[in-house]
Amino acid sequence: MLEFCSGSERYNLIRKEEKDDDMKILVDADACPRNVLQICLELGVKYAVQVWTVASFNHSIVSDYHVVVGDNDQETDIKVLNLTQNGDVVITQDWGL
Repeated sequence: MLEFCSGSERYNLIRKEEKDDDMKILVDADACPRNVLQICLELGVKYAVQVWTVASFNHSIVSDYHVVVGDNDQETDIKVLNLTQNGDVVITQDWGL
């Protein structure tokens, strides 16, 4: 951990490798428009954030962290929910999720 002071305030900076729980972006890729998915992937690269995509086997998704699920009703939503941790960002059009 790095510390520095500015005036009366003290700031703590945590190096990337020191963080235990890195934020990730989870994309419900079953219904995600391709341009939105592309934006998420580009932002993930820009800010060194993992972008996880979850979709049924009926979809062809190219992603470093892609999870394939069956095509049962709500299966993708349940997997996204189970992968999500505090501080993550979820991209979905599903109001129930």
